[in-house]
Amino acid sequence: DTVVAYGNINMTANKGTIDVSGKVKSTSGGINVKTNSANQTTSNASISYDAEETVANDEEVREHFDIMIGEELAANQSIIITTDSGDIEITEPIIVNSGNITISTANGDIKINTDGSENMLSAQNDLNILTERGAVLISGKISTLDGNITITANKDSYTAGQENISVDDDGAINSGKNISLNITNGDVHITDKF
Repeated sequence: DTVVAYGNINMTANKGTIDVSGKVKSTSGGINVKTNSANQTTSNASISYDAEETVANDEEVREHFDIMIGEELAANQSIIITTDSGDIEITEPIIVNSGNITISTANGDIKINTDGSENMLSAQNDLNILTERGAVLISGKISTLDGNITITANKDSYTAGQENISVDDDGAINSGKNISLNITNGDVHITDKF
């Protein structure tokens, strides 16, 4: 169950599901995965990763509902994971050797989950996490070597006791440069691993 290409690998579903259950590797290109949301429901427009993804250059994952990264995702340049509407959950490491990591949703929560034993998001340069309408929940270590870390979580209205940004006991933020936490209508909860 392995797909290997020297150049780019593109996977597109206009109506349906993309399920990657084997290793996908591009030795000098990128991997682009996209589903279109028109006239679809959450159940038939989803992307899940069940095996290691390794690429040499830029990698971009775009879809319009929930995104689950359940195995390691690695690239030499940049990784971009975006959804127009839905949650993003990371349960295995995302590693970029010489570029940026960008994770964003227009409407949904972003969850970085682990037992705290490994670096879940690791970028050479900048690491950007954004939800325009939701929360960012960090239960794993995230870091940059030479870049900034920017986390933005906005909500339409304030609800007492609901954090926009939360870093729990297993979470940690380590930046080679600056750390910026930006919220609208919410609270921030940070442990001592900052």
